[in-house]
Amino acid sequence: MASMTVHSSAANQQQGQEQDHPNLLQAEAVPDINALVQDEVQRAVQEAMASNNHHPPLATVLPSSRNMIHENDEDNNEGNGRNGLFKRKFWILVVVVVVAMAVGITVAVSASGGDDGSSQMTINLPSMAPSMSPTMNETNRLISMLYPDQKTEDISQAAYNAIQWIANEDAFVMNTMGGVTSELQERHALTTMYYNLGGEGWIDTPNWLTSISHCDWEFVECEDENNGSVVTSLHLKSKGLQGSLPAEIGNLDNLMGLHLAENRLTGSLPTNIGRLTRLRQLFVHDNGMEGSLPGHLGLLKDLEQAKFSGNLFTGQIPTVVGQWTSIRNLDLSANNFVGSSIPTEIGNLHLLESLDIMGSQLSSTIPSFLGTATSLTRLSLPNNFFSSTIPTDLFLLTGLKLLALQNNSLVRAVPSEIGALTQLERLVLNENRLDFVPSEIGRCSALEFIYAYDNRLGDTIPTEVGDLVNLRQLALDRNAFTGTIPTQIVRIENLEYLYLNGNRISGAIPSEIGRLSNLFKLELSSNRLTSTIPAELSNLYLVSTVNLTDNLLTGSVPSSLDLWRGRRIRGLYLSSNNFTSGLENLLCDATSLTRFEADCYLVCNCCTASLGSC
Repeated sequence: MASMTVHSSAANQQQGQEQDHPNLLQAEAVPDINALVQDEVQRAVQEAMASNNHHPPLATVLPSSRNMIHENDEDNNEGNGRNGLFKRKFWILVVVVVVAMAVGITVAVSASGGDDGSSQMTINLPSMAPSMSPTMNETNRLISMLYPDQKTEDISQAAYNAIQWIANEDAFVMNTMGGVTSELQERHALTTMYYNLGGEGWIDTPNWLTSISHCDWEFVECEDENNGSVVTSLHLKSKGLQGSLPAEIGNLDNLMGLHLAENRLTGSLPTNIGRLTRLRQLFVHDNGMEGSLPGHLGLLKDLEQAKFSGNLFTGQIPTVVGQWTSIRNLDLSANNFVGSSIPTEIGNLHLLESLDIMGSQLSSTIPSFLGTATSLTRLSLPNNFFSSTIPTDLFLLTGLKLLALQNNSLVRAVPSEIGALTQLERLVLNENRLDFVPSEIGRCSALEFIYAYDNRLGDTIPTEVGDLVNLRQLALDRNAFTGTIPTQIVRIENLEYLYLNGNRISGAIPSEIGRLSNLFKLELSSNRLTSTIPAELSNLYLVSTVNLTDNLLTGSVPSSLDLWRGRRIRGLYLSSNNFTSGLENLLCDATSLTRFEADCYLVCNCCTASLGSC
């Protein structure tokens, strides 16, 4: 930058004014350059004319002109004298103009004193660069604060839009003069989420991006800490979020709860999520997220609940989950962990109560080390490709209430050690290749649901099943059971659903079944049952469906079944047997009945095409 200086005798007198009003000197002291030049030129012309009339000595006009004009009075004649006089006038004019211009430029350029109070006055030449607007200055200042190590072009569009909104439109007052604060970081992170996840289309979030505290925005929770309020929870489940999570979410480093389930999130989990070291609840289930679970998740050592289910995550289940020493509930279901196995580190999670990895294409065998996660009450591993046998170490988990291993390729017998699970309430083993149920099943006295259909279970139904007095649903259908229906089953007074169809059970239907007063559905079809229908079945007051098709039943259908007419019976299936009579007026006017199937050769006055198969 160029500058010129002039010393002024009046500078000291104006020193006080300059300090209070730094622009006052510039406004009052700068003269008109054109006027100065015009005055100097006019004065020089007048002096030149005067010298032509009176012929004063040249030294009185310009003493230094001897150095520029050489004379020889003795040799020059009168004409030469006029010529010399003209030249002297010309050079006088040139010198005067140069001096005037120098004075004008000096005064215009130098008109302000230094900060040290000296008599020197300096005005710098104006810059030709365009000035920056205040809002652009604020935008750039925020960028340099929030992204000190990044170039502006490397910042995402959503993050840049968030900065512009804070700089230009946000009327909420934040003190940012001392540098980046958690308040600024949080407000910017939330605003970036809004822009990146289609905030304008969110549901029930009308006050986001308004000039109130972001702690008062819908579904944002804050708590007071030493330096003010901080964001501790985001509850944005089913709010219409769509797009990928921005990296700025990592700046919400006081978060303890992040609820983003049931939206349309895509992309991968940002690695910056590892900065949320206070996080206790992480719910991103039922979205469309993809990619591998980042290893940075291992930094979330306070995590207590995590649900990643219902996404498109791939790769291996990261071993860093073993670092979640506070985790209680972990759900990795319905993802694409093709060929992955359960990492051994999960066995070290001694506070883990619930582990769900359903339908995630896991393979190999069910690991025995799960037996060391002794706090487990829920173990759900269905719809995978596990093979081999059920490891006996699983039955060291004596606190289990749910054991769900259905739809795998498990083989051989259910281990007898299952009897140790005295708190087990749900046993789900259907759609495997298991071939035997041990009598020790009767020790699982808390059982309410047994689903073991579609296996290869053979031999007889263990009579100890009658000891399961809390059982509500027993599904042993489509297996290879033989023998008879154990009469001990009548001790299960709470039984609501009994599925024994699709086996090789023979003998008569026990009349004691009529004592199951809470029975809602009785499925005995496709067996080898013989004899007649016991009249005691009419005592099933709550029954809705009775299916006895495809057996070897004979005789007359008992007329007592007509008692179902005013009850809840909706479906009665009697076809493919050897009945001789008893259907003539059965269940006429039974308003609840929607399906009645019987053999076509039988007389059935109340059977209609809409009800029956004939």
